This record gives sequence, structure tokens and C-alpha cells, in this order.
Amino acid sequence: MNMAFIIDNQTLADLEIFEGSKLKKTIFNFFNRAISYGGKEELRDMFRCPLSDIKKIRERQELIRYIHRENLSISIDKYFLDFIETYLLLSNKPVKVSRFDA
Repeated sequence: MNMAFIIDNQTLADLEIFEGSKLKKTIFNFFNRAISYGGKEELRDMFRCPLSDIKKIRERQELIRYIHRENLSISIDKYFLDFIETYLLLSNKPVKVSRFDA
């Protein structure tokens, strides 16, 4: 079970998670290193619905610490990845054609 709690809009505004004054960077922008649109939305969801299960929080911390410590990165073309994500979200995907139907 993925335990999370919902943060109301007033709290998000007070903490300047997504919107800040013109002179300040938001907390979201500080942490956002996502390359793709889908990655950015996943990170945004993590801020909107933070975990409340301490075990899950620690697992996430360890994963982030590992990625940072090992300096892991993946070189992906943003436009290509966005195209793939858009294609996968389409509801009318191609149907597999049998070789015997020809």
C-alpha cells in the first residue's frame, strides 16, 4: 500500500512549492531535473501527494542517495522520449496483425 497524504492548495502556496514570488525560485523548480514531460509530472505528483509511510520515505531517500552518490545519469533525447510517452498514452494503439491473416 502506497501511503500518501494530500496537501491543500493553501499549504502549497504558503510553502511556495509550485508558485513563488518573482525573485524566488520555487521548491519544485529547485529539485526539478526532469528531462521529459512525464518525468516532470511524476515529480510534481510526488510534491502534491507526499508519502506518509516512513518505510517508503526511507526507501525513496536511499534510492536518491544511491543515484547521487554513483552519479548515475541516462542520456535521452527529450523530444524522442516525449514522442514515446505521447504515443503510449494514445487510446487507439495499433493491433498486432497475424501473419496468417494476409
